[in-house]
Amino acid sequence: MTFLPDYGLALKQSGLDGPHYFLNFKTDNITKVGQCNFTTLVIYPMHGVDHALSLDFNEDHLLKILEQSQPKTVDHIMNWLNSSPIHSTIQIPESLSFGCKAVLGEVQSAPKEQYLPLLLEEII
Repeated sequence: MTFLPDYGLALKQSGLDGPHYFLNFKTDNITKVGQCNFTTLVIYPMHGVDHALSLDFNEDHLLKILEQSQPKTVDHIMNWLNSSPIHSTIQIPESLSFGCKAVLGEVQSAPKEQYLPLLLEEII
């Protein structure tokens, strides 16, 4: 299995440590990584090369994102939130789309890879 280069690590290696703004961030998946903590993984281009971008966020952020979503999507995600175990992932039929401000987190290690998630700070 080959992995895409990591977006967060690429930002750090480029010296781009400041806040990062995404005016139209789109995702079709959410993974529950803790009781009130979530992540999403998207493919995001940088300099013409696809990268894996991991965005971590909390339940308050998720609820603000859902305020901008279709009622059918909100119901689907809320049912998942109330019934799924930690480390489960939901595929969302209609992508979530939102603007946000994020900062670099800490380097994480997993088998055969390292990545640097972005931490969602604010929904814009």
